[in-house]
Amino acid sequence: MDVKLHQWLAVTIWHEYFDKKECPVFELKAIGSTARMMKNYDVSIRKYSNQFHAYAGVKDTKNLWDELKGIDDLYFQMINTDVYFNSYTSLSKEKLSEDLLYITNPKVENRFQSSGLLEPEEYVVSKGLQFTIEVIADKNQKIQLKNSEGDWVYESNSPINQANCLINLKGYITGIYELWIDEKKVHKLFVTNESIDQNCYGILHIQMAKIIVSLKENTIPAIEINFETKSTFWQYAIVIPEDKKITIQELKIEDTQQNKYVNEEEKQLAGGITAQIYTAPEAVKLKQNVNKNPILKLQYSNEFSDTVIELDKKMPTPQVSNIITKKKDNAENAYYSQTIVYV
Repeated sequence: MDVKLHQWLAVTIWHEYFDKKECPVFELKAIGSTARMMKNYDVSIRKYSNQFHAYAGVKDTKNLWDELKGIDDLYFQMINTDVYFNSYTSLSKEKLSEDLLYITNPKVENRFQSSGLLEPEEYVVSKGLQFTIEVIADKNQKIQLKNSEGDWVYESNSPINQANCLINLKGYITGIYELWIDEKKVHKLFVTNESIDQNCYGILHIQMAKIIVSLKENTIPAIEINFETKSTFWQYAIVIPEDKKITIQELKIEDTQQNKYVNEEEKQLAGGITAQIYTAPEAVKLKQNVNKNPILKLQYSNEFSDTVIELDKKMPTPQVSNIITKKKDNAENAYYSQTIVYV
């Protein structure tokens, strides 16, 4: 009996920062229970640049959705391989150190809905099968957990005169749960007995019931994740070494629209080097590669001649490894990408 590979899911990660918006800096790492399930059902994941395709081996006498029917929800760690990812990425909601992005396949409304473009804005906190939560010490609070299907699966009351309450989920399956205290949702949790990789940026949750609905409609479900790029004020620290022995007549930096950079200040850099700080008039989105760079226009003379010499120098693209954050008057953050340039 022949077994052929059939694709049953496509996950694509986009990011404005990269050329063609193709974001290659993620890997998918299956949680242990998911890895075992994939092995049992002959399921595999293959990466193509910024895309991940899921395949299953299907006997020629069966439908694809029949082969996948017994599979529980699958969970993957989204491993980030770029240490500067946060430097050039803009998120609509601040991501705290303990937060993991939560990505899952959307509900299938009809046969024409093959994909959904997801803006990363929902987070989960990873917890083990036993963990403590903070409660009000002098109050008996109602603690509840709801699973990803919307069913209440846990309930207890916090002890009086204790500021922490132990939650014991031994015997529960790996999955997404909502923590509720006194009828109010507090957190969305990813509960697992496995350790989370230190470079895990998010959790990808594949809800298999929704996958099967799509496949029965003859549609390969697709998840598209879209990251936006951080906007920064490009900033150049211009250093003219003293041993050049030149007299500056005029120094300016212009962007591609001939807008002039503002010479804000003179600043002492490491090693006692003096630099003139030039800042772009407007913030622009960071890009991995830029077609047109700002131009430094310099007019100077030296001790050997009064002739004014002109120099045009192409400015480098700012490095995402050096982003400076400053608070604006309205308390919002302003970002500056600074590059030191020696003339």
